[in-house]
Amino acid sequence: EVGCGSGANLWVIAREGFDTYGIDIAPTGIKLCRQMLQSYGVSAKIKVGNMKKLDFRNNYFDAVVDVMSLEHTDLLGHKKAFAEIFRCLKKGGRLFSWHLGEDSVSFKKSGGNKIDKLTVDNIPNTKVPYYNNGITCFLTTKVARKMLTEAGFRDVVIERVERTYKEMTQQIEYFSISASRP
Repeated sequence: EVGCGSGANLWVIAREGFDTYGIDIAPTGIKLCRQMLQSYGVSAKIKVGNMKKLDFRNNYFDAVVDVMSLEHTDLLGHKKAFAEIFRCLKKGGRLFSWHLGEDSVSFKKSGGNKIDKLTVDNIPNTKVPYYNNGITCFLTTKVARKMLTEAGFRDVVIERVERTYKEMTQQIEYFSISASRP
């Protein structure tokens, strides 16, 4: 898992018996991840790392998972991360990602400064979800598909999921993304 953070997703993958790896750019996240894995009695190979420059050899993984971590880089960072993930996947390997979409109130009313057309430097608006979340990119299906295809991925499938907050007055758009390395 890229951006494994505290291990909230990684422990489930490990519990299922997979040979499990996790990276996170924050040493604190890795420390918490170790504690989480230990509390569930599972293990994984985890380390501090950057998804834009993965410290793994080519054709290494059967699957790479991202749960709302790639969105914490701008569009150029996405391109680099997608290329790195592609490089590290085996032929037939799959990428699974859960990502915020541009039709989210947190993008439309973020109050942050735009880094590029889909990325804000922060979400200072205290009235929307993901307040003070740091750099956050909100993809469109067109941009996601284009970047993944340019990185070499095929069989790109993007499903849209909507969730509301504050008694259905605010909408957050999520994308469930999967793609394979041919």
